[in-house]
Amino acid sequence: MNIDCDGTWFKDGEQLNSGAGVKITKDGTSHKLTIQSCRDDDSGVYRFVSGDQSTQGKVTVGDVPEFDPDDLHKFSKPVIIRVGQSAAFKMPFPPQESLLVSWFKDGTEIKDGGGVKIVREPNHSRLLLRDCLRTDAGEIKIQLKNPFGAVEATSQLIVLDRPGPPEGPVETAETTSSIIEIKWKPPKDDGGSAVTNYVIERQLAGQSLWTKLGDVSADKTSFRDRNVTHGKKYNYRIYAENPEGLSDTLETADSIMAGIMILSGPPGAPKVVSASKTCINLTWTPPEDDRGVPIIGYQVEKRKKDTNQWIALNAINEPIEDVKYAVKDITEGAEYEFRVSAINESGAGDPSPPSAMVCAKNPNMRPCFKDPEDFIVVRAGNSARVKICYEAEPPPQITWLKDDEPISPWIHIINTEGMSQLVIPSSKRSDSAIYTIKAKNSVGEATFDIEVRVTDEPKIPGPVELEQTVQGKVSVSWAPSPDQELDDRLCYMVSQYDSNTRVWKTIADRLFSNTYTANNILPGTEYHFRIYAKNDMGLSDPSQSPTWGVNSNRVHTPPKGYQLYMTCAVRGCPTPTVTWYLNDVCINSDNNYYITNSFGVCSMYILRVRPKDGGEYKVVAVNCLGKAECSTKLIFCCYFLVLTVAIKKRSRVPGVMITQYVEQLPAGKSTPDFSRKPMAVTAQEGKKAFFKAVVSGEPAPTVTWGRNKGEIDDPEQYNTRYDERAQEHILEILRVKADQADTYKCFATNEYGKAVCTATLNVIGGKSLIMRQVAISSGQPPQDFRSMLKKTVVVTRKKQLPPKKEGEIDPKLWELLIGAPKKDYEKICLEFGVTDFRWMLKRLNQLKKERQDEQAKVAEKVENVKQIEVKPNGRAEFSLDMTLWDPNSAVNWYKDGTMVPYGDDENSKHSLKKTGTKYVFSIKDPQPEDAGFYQVDVDETNVLATDFQVPAVEFIAKIKDVKAVESEDAIFQCVLSTPLNRIAWSKQESSLEHGDKYEITVSEDKLIHTLRVKGCEMADNGEYHAIAGITASSASLTVKDDLTKLALEQQAKLQKEKDDLDAARRAQAEKDAADAAAKAALGDGGDGRDGSGDGTGDGTGDGTGDGTGDGTGDGTGGKTDGDEGDGDDKNKKDDADKKKKRLRTGPLVPDTVTDRGVQFVSGLSDTVANVGERAELSCKLSSETSEGRWYKNGKLLSNEDGVTIIKDGACHRLIIDCCKKDDTAVYRFEAEGRKSEATLNIQDPPNIDAEALGKFTKPVIIKAGENAEWKLPFSGGSPMNTFWYKDDDELLPGLSVKIETSATESRLRLTKCQRKDSGEVKIKIKNEYGTTEATSKLIVLDKPTPPQGPVDIMESAVTSVEFKWKPPKDSGGCPVTSYTIERQQVGRNKWSNLGEIPGGNPSYKDSDVNPGRRYCYRIRAKNTEGISDYLQTEDIPAGVLRYPGPPTVPKVVSAFKDCINLAWSPPCDTGGTKIVGYNLEKNKKGTNYWSLVNQGGPIADTKHAVKDVFEGAAYEFRVSAINLSGAGDPSIPCDTVIARDPMKPPGKVTDLKLTSSNYTTVSLAWTKPKEMKGVEDEAQGYYVEIRPIKSLDWTRCNAIPITLTSYTVLGLKAMATYWVRVIATNYGGDGEPQGFDNYIIAMPPPVKPKFKDRNMKTFVVVRSGNTVRLNINFEASPMPEISWLKDGIPVPKHVTITNSDKGSQFLIPTSERSDTGIYTITVKNIVGQESFNVEIRVTDDPKPPGPVELDQNIPGTVTLSWTSSPDEKRDDRLHYMVSKRDSFKRTWRTVADNLFNNKFTVVNILPGRQYNFRVFAKNDMGLSPPSESPVFEIKKEKEKFKVNMAETKSLDFESPPSFIVPLKRRTAPQGYECYMSCAVKGDPAPRVTWYRNNISLNTNTNYHITNVCGVCSMLILRVEPKDYGEYKVVIENKLGTTESTMTLNVRAEKLTFTAAQTATELQEKQQDIKEKAEQQDAEEGQDRTWWGMLQRSKRKRKMQKKKKKKLHQKCKKTRKLQDRVSSRRRQQKRRSQRSV
Repeated sequence: MNIDCDGTWFKDGEQLNSGAGVKITKDGTSHKLTIQSCRDDDSGVYRFVSGDQSTQGKVTVGDVPEFDPDDLHKFSKPVIIRVGQSAAFKMPFPPQESLLVSWFKDGTEIKDGGGVKIVREPNHSRLLLRDCLRTDAGEIKIQLKNPFGAVEATSQLIVLDRPGPPEGPVETAETTSSIIEIKWKPPKDDGGSAVTNYVIERQLAGQSLWTKLGDVSADKTSFRDRNVTHGKKYNYRIYAENPEGLSDTLETADSIMAGIMILSGPPGAPKVVSASKTCINLTWTPPEDDRGVPIIGYQVEKRKKDTNQWIALNAINEPIEDVKYAVKDITEGAEYEFRVSAINESGAGDPSPPSAMVCAKNPNMRPCFKDPEDFIVVRAGNSARVKICYEAEPPPQITWLKDDEPISPWIHIINTEGMSQLVIPSSKRSDSAIYTIKAKNSVGEATFDIEVRVTDEPKIPGPVELEQTVQGKVSVSWAPSPDQELDDRLCYMVSQYDSNTRVWKTIADRLFSNTYTANNILPGTEYHFRIYAKNDMGLSDPSQSPTWGVNSNRVHTPPKGYQLYMTCAVRGCPTPTVTWYLNDVCINSDNNYYITNSFGVCSMYILRVRPKDGGEYKVVAVNCLGKAECSTKLIFCCYFLVLTVAIKKRSRVPGVMITQYVEQLPAGKSTPDFSRKPMAVTAQEGKKAFFKAVVSGEPAPTVTWGRNKGEIDDPEQYNTRYDERAQEHILEILRVKADQADTYKCFATNEYGKAVCTATLNVIGGKSLIMRQVAISSGQPPQDFRSMLKKTVVVTRKKQLPPKKEGEIDPKLWELLIGAPKKDYEKICLEFGVTDFRWMLKRLNQLKKERQDEQAKVAEKVENVKQIEVKPNGRAEFSLDMTLWDPNSAVNWYKDGTMVPYGDDENSKHSLKKTGTKYVFSIKDPQPEDAGFYQVDVDETNVLATDFQVPAVEFIAKIKDVKAVESEDAIFQCVLSTPLNRIAWSKQESSLEHGDKYEITVSEDKLIHTLRVKGCEMADNGEYHAIAGITASSASLTVKDDLTKLALEQQAKLQKEKDDLDAARRAQAEKDAADAAAKAALGDGGDGRDGSGDGTGDGTGDGTGDGTGDGTGDGTGGKTDGDEGDGDDKNKKDDADKKKKRLRTGPLVPDTVTDRGVQFVSGLSDTVANVGERAELSCKLSSETSEGRWYKNGKLLSNEDGVTIIKDGACHRLIIDCCKKDDTAVYRFEAEGRKSEATLNIQDPPNIDAEALGKFTKPVIIKAGENAEWKLPFSGGSPMNTFWYKDDDELLPGLSVKIETSATESRLRLTKCQRKDSGEVKIKIKNEYGTTEATSKLIVLDKPTPPQGPVDIMESAVTSVEFKWKPPKDSGGCPVTSYTIERQQVGRNKWSNLGEIPGGNPSYKDSDVNPGRRYCYRIRAKNTEGISDYLQTEDIPAGVLRYPGPPTVPKVVSAFKDCINLAWSPPCDTGGTKIVGYNLEKNKKGTNYWSLVNQGGPIADTKHAVKDVFEGAAYEFRVSAINLSGAGDPSIPCDTVIARDPMKPPGKVTDLKLTSSNYTTVSLAWTKPKEMKGVEDEAQGYYVEIRPIKSLDWTRCNAIPITLTSYTVLGLKAMATYWVRVIATNYGGDGEPQGFDNYIIAMPPPVKPKFKDRNMKTFVVVRSGNTVRLNINFEASPMPEISWLKDGIPVPKHVTITNSDKGSQFLIPTSERSDTGIYTITVKNIVGQESFNVEIRVTDDPKPPGPVELDQNIPGTVTLSWTSSPDEKRDDRLHYMVSKRDSFKRTWRTVADNLFNNKFTVVNILPGRQYNFRVFAKNDMGLSPPSESPVFEIKKEKEKFKVNMAETKSLDFESPPSFIVPLKRRTAPQGYECYMSCAVKGDPAPRVTWYRNNISLNTNTNYHITNVCGVCSMLILRVEPKDYGEYKVVIENKLGTTESTMTLNVRAEKLTFTAAQTATELQEKQQDIKEKAEQQDAEEGQDRTWWGMLQRSKRKRKMQKKKKKKLHQKCKKTRKLQDRVSSRRRQQKRRSQRSV
């Protein structure tokens, strides 16, 4: 084909060329036409013509279908319906041609027909599924498809139904004599909604009645029936329930029989473990025969000697789970015996034999002392008392000694039981000694030494002397204190004071010498030193040194080359003149100093500092308004150049101020700063107080302390110290006094600066103590309290909230949260220290509901509750909105439970102001004593609670006035004296909250509070308040607009330029005065100075005229830039006055100085306005006097052109009041040659006339079948688009929809409207400038729908029938006026009209009925449009006697000796009629007669007081309900109640303690509370309650009170934490609970993990395919974490691990060879961990080797060689065994074993015998089948001796290198040795090279490499992880090269010690472990310790050495054999040579 042939492209006959979206390319014979970015007009017929050849094709361009994103989002929402309902799906889409629409369900296409209807419209498609079933649920998908592509949208259909039945069969999990437990599975189909619960019913076999047992939550599929009778059979059925209803039932297949009572056998006789006077500990063994029933516990009984009564120590329902028990209910000295019974589900079995008699007394005990003190210090003259407590039995004899000598007679000894005291009445220094106490009894003796030191306050040291030895250091020495010789513990303390800090600080303490050297002594600073003597009693008075001052006048020369840079910033208007001075000498003109002044920043630079440069530097700034100066000093000090400046800067820590002394800090140095500053402290008077600070800085700063109102140099009151461990500087106030309440300062100082911060000390004093002291000192007589009581007014109190308990939420918090809005939850919780309150919401919602139910009884609504706040007016207020049911209800105000009297006068202390429904409670002038918990009650119902806290806080820094510009942020900030979480911010009586407008922040230390007002507006102007407690701070905010800001900035800029210009004018005024006069004389119209010109001049004067001429001159004169005057006659006197103010004397400035003229401060900006609206263009000039002109599209504008031109000073505005389209233009403003342009765009968006809009919005009301019409005129720019919508669905023209639209109006007409057409009608009008909408409503009136059922029968009596129904679902658009009732007697066809009833009450009572008849009723609803269809009832019987059901069990409200109050609830079943009353019956205990209590008639209420009772008698009560048919069945009788006065509840139990615990139980014991007559009565029982730590609800463990003082809590979760408490109870109620201080963990005592089996295997061999099972038993507590590893990595998934608390099982169901490895189990808990290694080898019977070949190289030997077994590559332990049999002995004999190669030479082969050989493969499993060799025989022939001369041949023994034994893969433990070896051969001997990862190791000294007789070895002394890799041995000689490789894996061996152990501890621990290991069996103990691991590795190394030795021996034998063969060959060679 011709490659050069060209062609032409055509489209529809027109030729195409490249370009404009078309690209034509040619590639050889290929021609290509590419259309880029196809469009619709690209469709057509394309043809290619080349010569006389042509081809063509058609291109069609179209769009892929697509969905609107909003429609797609709506469609994707799932459709949820119930069974039987219809589901509809609708999907809009853009109309397209040839569009195929398909619907799919779960991937299957849906076709129209049956219950499916598909509607296809041009712009949408609908799918309707009728009468859906549960199986119809699934995925619904619509697909749009055309030739260009397809698009899909997916939704979900969810059909709700009741669930399917639970899955069976029902399994019996447990059956005993009293319990049946069943299990089932959840239903397969939950009905589309989750199963909520299961309903359980039971039937006694043989009966038809099913009884409901209860509900089970959905997460449980089991039920335990505890109410069964042994021996009886039961059937069960289960329902599943969801919100749609109950499922079908699942029943048991066969009846389940409850077990027969089988009691356990007797346990072993109890043994006494220990006994004391308060407790006897017992233990016993379980019964040998439990009769096949599990034992759940034991019952212990006791019998006192000489009595026959056995007393149970625990109830049967509270069994003892352990086989030990501590008996505490015993009497000291009495003898007891005990027996035990085993308890199972059937009860207690036979008791055990009794124990031996045991006496309750303490055992004999050697004396021991309890926590004695070994050192006591006493002030001389005071009494010394030494108390020593001891324990001993029998009581010991006590002896005291002083320094091993008898004590002096004046020392008293006081001995009591368990304690001995030594008392020295008036101690002296000579009484200091070591006192020894000895206690001795018949068991033994004990001694203890106590050192008693009698001393006194030390005496003052001698004079202090100072001496300077080294620059910057002072040596301080002093004479010793006179007490130094008397007191060996006396030491000294040194304090220092300097003139800079003016604070005394301790610089040395605990000095036992009389000298000290003070460092960091600065020149020019005065120092004082104080020396204190110090001993155990305190400090002496100080001995003060003379003043020390280093000579600061000494000359110091700084290092050469130093530079110095000084700078400062000045400001002023006019710009000030700056002058520099050194020691009052001006240095501005000194060339040694480089001085600059740039924009107010004045700097001086000294290139090389000289000594004469030292001194005081001063900067003086002067202008016409004044003078300012600042100074600094330059001092030379010891080669350091110190520049004393004071640069203030803020720290990162709020509240810290830093002063920097130098301008630039040297590298690595920093000023002092506080990492943590001291916090405010509140301390009680007489206690200690601490301030702590952490400082930073380089060099380390010195810390000193001070206070505002005094000194802190008194060491008896203040102590400063440094804690090196915490790095804290501490100021300790030893005994806080009231006058020490002050603000304390902390100073941190170094040579580069100082940091200061403050902290406040608040002192709380004891007021009662002070008042008593004042009363005593004033001599007031004792007060008569009796007379005072008579005059006391009883204050009504409210029941206070319970106190906060440990581990619980403060009740105050609950009260505050109940009434608070949700937005305040976090704030309230934070005040109570609760940071996460989300877990409280469930409990809070429950409390809220209860409180709302209570409030609903007294108030219609309670809302807008606001917590108490202090307002800016000084009043504390809280409020709420409340509407009371009874306006006369009492509103009470309580504070901390006490009623607060209040009034309605604002001047009263407490007042209430009511405005409508708003109640505002306020406290005038709140004080700290007003703090408390306030509550508001209506009658007795609480409606509001608030907590008023008054912290002791003040403002250290108050908020200050702020000025801001519009749209900027304004910040108010204050600093508090005490940290607070939050303070209140307000503005003009309204509180401010954190949000979008206001940002409220608090610093980390809670001291700095900030309010940020975001985006300030003019409305934000006003006064703002910060309120902390009852203290307030106020400041104002002033907001200015943006123009003002710009004007002020420009004005300042112009003023500065003008001032510069004026200064230049003054300088040249005298010189140019004459020239200016001459120029004035030459002007024709005058120069304008005096205003007398004729106005025809050029106006070039200087503008200084007074303007008093004839007015024809210009008079402006200010245009000195040459602009011509315009001759306007507009001068005013004011203008002249302004020019007079600018009058200057002297000549004008020279021509070189020019004025810049007028400038634009702000120019015009583009503006957009709507037609008819107001538009404004504005700009601002720099001069108020400048005039300007406005232009529109270049045409000059004036006020006559329909615009308003305004000049307001420097602002110029152009206003168009009513914009029109032709106002769109470019506007320009010109002034004095300056221009500014902007574009005004006039838009015409849609607009609707207000009157027309008002008519349109009125609803259109029509009747069904009528037409509805809307019309709306509008205006706006064309083109206009209108859209009509109904209920957000767009209306399109159709049969019933008519839309007419013109350019100014649109009409909508809906024909034949129906009731369903009612809804919202909306029109949307849109053009390019905007969119507007209008909304109306369509109401279609029709007759109502039928009333809604079902019909509820309210009463069905003998004479009447009453029923009710629900109103119609649709009233037809107008209210239902009445209902029409019709009746039909069942059995007849006639319907009777009973009349109409009003529509407001949908119920009817038919009183005209006959007893025994049945009736049916029809109900129709009626409105103004007609009557609805009827609702028909079911048959209703009349006159049938239906008695009510039983009421609830009567509840005893209270009981007294003469009255018992009862209450009950109405029955659930009223019998179809209302309850008219109740009958109450009583039964005296012990009789069978029930007597009627209400003899006078039925009781109308549900409560009654029974007064016909006898004191002390016991009664039961029951109640029955009465309706129109009569009295129903009586209720269940109530519990027995005794007619007696109520008892007082008992007190708290005592001595509550935990006796034992495990993973599921906790045993408690306590002591019975004491009885206090009239306060606390005797306890008759106890309740035990538990609460999980994450729950708020207490659970009672025993429903019936127990009488014993011990209890075991069962059924706990392992390792769960619980709060436990015990409550004593009696008939008077429950006492207060007694709990533990800490929570209890359900776990036994902690035990470190330990493996129990000493004979655990460390090596296991398993046949491949068999199961591998390892059982590892251990003991550990708490439950440990168990992990298994294989070769250091987690075990594979097919390995099953089963763990329990006592062991772990390792299981491989079907093992494979790949499971071979070392498995490690690690058992770890909080106490420790233990590990154990097991090597598992999975192998199989080896396969036999290959064929055996025989070869005889040497006479008398035969060499066997065979092919390797196929298993050799998979088993590195596989080897070979060779057996031999000869024809002489006929037995098989092993000739070789443990062969790891495939060749063996058998010797001693005799001629004339036949030999057979067998080769076996051998591994850990055994031998393979043999591989047999052919028969071998050396024939023995006798023939003549004949010498055959063989041909002489030269023998060649050379061979290429090869491996006899290759390298094998190894895994070595980390830190151990690793030995690798291989055997090689070759001739000549090959050269051996070792490689690791292809790197040669032959020269690496870390590896020991040897090569002995062909055995190549390498030893790694200590394997590390870096040794991992591939090792290779390369052997080579001249005949070739070969290599062998292996991989070394390093296994980490964990031997971990804690970081705190030192090397010594590690060695000691290793020694201990080693000794333990040696004591244990060598084989058993070595597997459980790291020492054992080391021993095991040593054994491995020994085995390896043995193997190497054997291998070496084999190699030697092989070598010897080779040598022997070689020697024989040489002998044969020599023989042959000799024969020749």
